[in-house]
Amino acid sequence: MDGGGFSFVEKAFGKKALFLGWMVWLGNTSYAAMTSVGIGMYLSAIIPINEVVISVAVLFLSTFLNSVGSKRVASFQIPLTIILILVLAIIAGYLFMNPIDGDFTPFLPNGVVSLLPATSLLFVCFTGFETITTISAEVKKPKKNIPKALFYTVGIISVSYILVVLATLYSTSIDRLGSSDIALMEAVKFSPVMQDIIVLGAMLAMLSSLTVALIAGARNIYGLSRDGFLPKKWSVINERFETPLRAVLLTFMLAFILLLTNQLELIASVSNISYMLVVSSVGLAVLKSRQFENKSVFKIPFYPYSCYLCIEQN
Repeated sequence: MDGGGFSFVEKAFGKKALFLGWMVWLGNTSYAAMTSVGIGMYLSAIIPINEVVISVAVLFLSTFLNSVGSKRVASFQIPLTIILILVLAIIAGYLFMNPIDGDFTPFLPNGVVSLLPATSLLFVCFTGFETITTISAEVKKPKKNIPKALFYTVGIISVSYILVVLATLYSTSIDRLGSSDIALMEAVKFSPVMQDIIVLGAMLAMLSSLTVALIAGARNIYGLSRDGFLPKKWSVINERFETPLRAVLLTFMLAFILLLTNQLELIASVSNISYMLVVSSVGLAVLKSRQFENKSVFKIPFYPYSCYLCIEQN
């Protein structure tokens, strides 16, 4: 559904889902602003340019890419994603080959319960992949290719995360990792080159997230307009670029306003609260929709308990 989570909830609950449409848009747009601010903060530490100026320039660039069509976005995102995977592979390889004082024993010194506080961070690491569904209107054979993209994405990223975490634990002691604000930087502190690679990877990841967030935000506005919650002019497709150009520009305007506050924590809080409401609502929509759909639909593991857990955790 090209409106993202909103379209799914709207199908289940009808016009009552209007508030969620705005929350989805606000969440994606504030996330775009947050990543723009983050990139500005990183780059301003390297080059002598004001961080707000950098953030605005990056936001303009990403908006331009989104305005001229999904094919151009793909031509930008695909090599960016490949570079990110290579960066993760380089980091993992370096740590495996250059251990300092790492030790897998005891693997869980404080027991399994000590893992629970980290689950919220793990949850955040996997947010954003659902935005793949927001461009279903521009994908060939979406019923076949969208699920494939979701599974491949989660699979590749899961393997990458696991390798980096194992390599970090193999290389560096838990005590040193726990005493550092950025554990990965602590693991490579004796290699300035690897530190630069990590910074590069972080910036590329934020740039990729920014582009995807703008895509999702624009398609949210498109979905709201298409379903009659906004004037139809916001769902008009530009004939030249084949994109909802007005929706892209409206999303840019809100992201730009949020960006100018330069308050990273505030913007992040807006994004997180919006996203949690959306995920909970999607869980409720799944429970309601499954009462009426046939048995040939995709089987959710541990349904309905997985939906209850999704709602409760958010």
